[in-house]
Amino acid sequence: MRVCIALTATVLPPPSVPSLTLRNQNVRLRHYRRAIDWWARSASKHSVPLFVFENSGSGDRISEFRGVRDGRVTIVDVEPPEPAAVLRGKGAGESQILYQASSVLGDFDYVVKCTGRLRVWNWYSVVVSSVQATSAPAYIKWGQDRSRVDTRFFVATPGFLHEWMGRASSLVNEGVGSDLERVTAQVFSDPHQGMTGVQAFARLPILRGQSASTGTRYRGYRASLNHLSDNFKEWWQDDRGAAGR
Repeated sequence: MRVCIALTATVLPPPSVPSLTLRNQNVRLRHYRRAIDWWARSASKHSVPLFVFENSGSGDRISEFRGVRDGRVTIVDVEPPEPAAVLRGKGAGESQILYQASSVLGDFDYVVKCTGRLRVWNWYSVVVSSVQATSAPAYIKWGQDRSRVDTRFFVATPGFLHEWMGRASSLVNEGVGSDLERVTAQVFSDPHQGMTGVQAFARLPILRGQSASTGTRYRGYRASLNHLSDNFKEWWQDDRGAAGR
């Protein structure tokens, strides 16, 4: 089974994008550096190809990161969203990134997607346990009432991802409460959409980083012991190593 990791990135978000707390270029770049270098080390240990898809014309800034210089990361510059799409919120831009990425990654069996400024330190055990438990076109984390799907981190086949983002992109409009997470839940829950077979993760992903929308920090402290990664020691060493660089 061929798996790859796809990180989405917008180093320089357009000034007109709504509902975005974290806009400072230097702060965003620092978050991307820490996360992408961490992913580069972790992906390399598991021999998983790592791609970063950037849509603000700033791929050259990411190319300065250590993981990219070491040849462990492939940077892919994709088309930026149209001004009308920008006004519909960052989910519209992200869905367009992923729609383009699905075509680039068509030779893989599964795409492990994560927002580029975040880390999921138990990602490998989440992916392996989920794929081994069931065969599905996508693995996700539902919200508590199933009215939302966590799109920060998920796993999908390239074909399913292409169809998913193709449908969701035009429906996202954060000005009326239709963000990518809510639109995705609606698409998956509607039998007429034909996007069936989606499974919940066998383990809960544990995220670290900061939300660009709200500024909320994800520290992974809310996970219970039975959801801790088998790779805890590896993560701890990697995370402390990154902090010292």
